[in-house]
Amino acid sequence: MKRHYFLYLLLAVNGLAQADLNQAEALLKQGQAGEALALVEQELRSDADNLTARFLQARLLVQLERQAEAVAAYEALTRDHPQRPEPYNNLAVLYAAQGKHNKARDALLNAINTHPSYATAYENLGNIYTKMAISAYNKALELDKQQRPAPISLAAIGKIADGPSGPPPVTPLTPPPAHAVGKSTTSIEDEIKLIIDTVNGWSNAWAAQNVDGYLAYYAPEFHPHNGLSRKQWEAQRRQRLRAPRFIRISIREPEVKILGSTTAKLVFEQRYESDRYQDAGKKVLLMEKTNGQWQILREYNA
Repeated sequence: MKRHYFLYLLLAVNGLAQADLNQAEALLKQGQAGEALALVEQELRSDADNLTARFLQARLLVQLERQAEAVAAYEALTRDHPQRPEPYNNLAVLYAAQGKHNKARDALLNAINTHPSYATAYENLGNIYTKMAISAYNKALELDKQQRPAPISLAAIGKIADGPSGPPPVTPLTPPPAHAVGKSTTSIEDEIKLIIDTVNGWSNAWAAQNVDGYLAYYAPEFHPHNGLSRKQWEAQRRQRLRAPRFIRISIREPEVKILGSTTAKLVFEQRYESDRYQDAGKKVLLMEKTNGQWQILREYNA
């Protein structure tokens, strides 16, 4: 039985002619994906960087179960259009279907970096983290069969975008609640409190201009969204934390959303004040739990 995947298809206003697009879609609905692909590739011969046509080409390759070519097509799109989140998201769907969860995670983090409010990527990321937790659990069973932990139910784990052919809607993958992955004595409420406590500690270290303490709240995998390397960003933060005579940070109305067993999203109102500068606005932190500690994985202004 053929497997089809829900993929986010961008339909640009310009590019592929609407008549050709309609014809290709009609062929696809009739089960003639090969003919639809031939039509799209004919358009690409006259306009090789037609973004809409390239997206549709990649989608048709998936429909035809030419997965390696589809991956290559989306990877090329991420190189040629790195500002677009959709190719990264679609790559993650394909990587996850191949069991390459680390690559799927990295692709989704790139999608979030390019478009911080891209909700589909957050939902998919929660599912990927859950799958990674399941893989780690199963590995533990293999390594320690004498003292195996309590069994878990895999039925609650959402599948990677299984659905009918044709142009689908943008449907996020729904991760199970964090408590569905293994047994834990920590409730959702406890995790939310830990996250808020962590962010309060982070803001207190910032206000105290404790640079090393402040930086310790960032995960090793943290990547700045402004294009700086981690080393450049740390140097910039050290200079900015040490320069003012005083810093005041206030956090209001924190809202926590648990995305998976080891990842969460925190949104809050932040006010910054120093002798040099002040501002206020909404901030978003993507948090990751490692070795029992919550750390900041991504940070941006909403």
